Formats: sequence, C-alpha cells, structure tokens
Amino acid sequence: MTLQNLFSTGPRERAADARSDSVTLIVVALLGLVFAPILGLHFALAAVDPGAAAPASAVTTDAGRSPSEHPAIRSNQADAPRD
Repeated sequence: MTLQNLFSTGPRERAADARSDSVTLIVVALLGLVFAPILGLHFALAAVDPGAAAPASAVTTDAGRSPSEHPAIRSNQADAPRD
C-alpha cells in the first residue's frame, strides 16, 4: 500500500476505502514523528551531561547533598518519635 493509493488522482476517480493496515501505518508514522525527536533530545542531553538524565532517585539537593543529609530534613528526623 502506497500513499498514492490513499488519495485519488483523478477528478472523477473515487478513493478506495482505507484499510486497517494503512491506518495503522499512518498512526505508527505519526507516533514515530512525535517520539523520535523526544528520545533523540534525551540521548543528546545524556551524552553531554550524564547527571541531567539521571533518575529521580539520584537527584541531590543544593551543595550536592542527598535529601537525607539536608539539615532541615535531619532536624525533622531527630524530632520524630522512635518506637
């Protein structure tokens, strides 16, 4: 199935009904056009700055401290009752 089969070429020629394969092909092509640039930008960003593409669990707060080492969090943990 080609794109020429989807569009009528003559003024009186009736276009054929779109089959499910052609609709699937168009949907996959559109999804590829949307997600390919997003993935490409993500890979390029990871190649330039590996920390920028790190998972959320590896995110650190200011001054390179992990959230558990942050003074405000430590003080809250000290006040918490222990069993």
